[in-house]
Amino acid sequence: MKKSFMRTIRIVCSLTMCTALAGCGSSTTERIRADFNGHEYKFIDEDMTWKDARSACVALGGHLATITSAEEEDFIESQFGSLCKNGGPWIGAYSNGAYGGDKDDWRWVTGEEWSYSNWEEGEPNNTSGSEWFASLRASMTWNDLNNVDSSDSQRGYICEFDDLQDIPSEEISQDSEQQEAQPLEGSDPPETENNESEDDWTQALAETTEEDPNYKDLGDGRYAIQSHWRGVQIKYPASYYSDADDDALYVYDGDCMYVYARNITSAAESHKNDLASFCISKAEDQAMRDFTKLFGAPQEFDKIQRLGGDGKNRVCEIKGNMWNSKHDIWFKSQVIVSGKNRDFLVLKTSFWRYDDKTGSDHYNKIKVTSWGKGDMYGN
Repeated sequence: MKKSFMRTIRIVCSLTMCTALAGCGSSTTERIRADFNGHEYKFIDEDMTWKDARSACVALGGHLATITSAEEEDFIESQFGSLCKNGGPWIGAYSNGAYGGDKDDWRWVTGEEWSYSNWEEGEPNNTSGSEWFASLRASMTWNDLNNVDSSDSQRGYICEFDDLQDIPSEEISQDSEQQEAQPLEGSDPPETENNESEDDWTQALAETTEEDPNYKDLGDGRYAIQSHWRGVQIKYPASYYSDADDDALYVYDGDCMYVYARNITSAAESHKNDLASFCISKAEDQAMRDFTKLFGAPQEFDKIQRLGGDGKNRVCEIKGNMWNSKHDIWFKSQVIVSGKNRDFLVLKTSFWRYDDKTGSDHYNKIKVTSWGKGDMYGN
């Protein structure tokens, strides 16, 4: 945790620094240095994405500035408050949604406690669905933005040098691999008997849940992957891969199509009065998380449709196009009613390459249902 700063300070601004501050819009890269309370700050007037700015600060031996108190905010404003009219620099705050986590979980790059913020009124609002990075506005309040390189939205970045270091999360360290969308290699389904009934499987799982998930050869060119405690079953062509994630089962066609299945019955229990809105929010949030896990953080969205129930099995659906610098993907995320007594809710999230005419055919071959005790173990 940083030491507290004194709110009342004496600022000595040299002519050189003041001239540099006024030159925020210049074409040359300006580096303005300020020291206070053992911390050194450098404003670097060079437009780049938040992630690139983060890397640049680390390369210089510091980290993107973390503003953890009103006193520090006052000092930053006194030094850099007149930088730009349209937008200010990147700072070291980000939403964990950028790396597949909770989009409302804001963090500092140094891992310091999130106990202070100075958001502009109405921010962070995540209007585009991927505004996960913080910058200062001209008013020195904070704004959430996409991972952009744009003078219209922000200008430059501030590095801080102290006894703290940038702490990359596991997700960040794997980001380059994720953006390559490497296949999630699943286990080959084991040889199984074809004459087992669903009752046989239910009994088997009750006795051998430690082997969950289980595979079953359906004898018609398809397999089923079943998870007792995840509460879902997926039937899929035998040529596809399948495996289990922390909270889901998934199937992969070997190219670019993925389908995830989750039982969300328990999560919906407290939303009986607003089930439709809860389901669309859940479907949208999970689609972004799974996209980030597979392809890296999305930068843009397009052709988004949010649909309600169809009067049959569908409770809600969101679909559209998500993309970043390396991947352009169609997605569909829907909540369906499942089970013999229609007492389960299953979230099915699908991804396939944009404009790939065979992609939708591939995921249409995959059937998702509830299974086992999902009402107890779904999340």
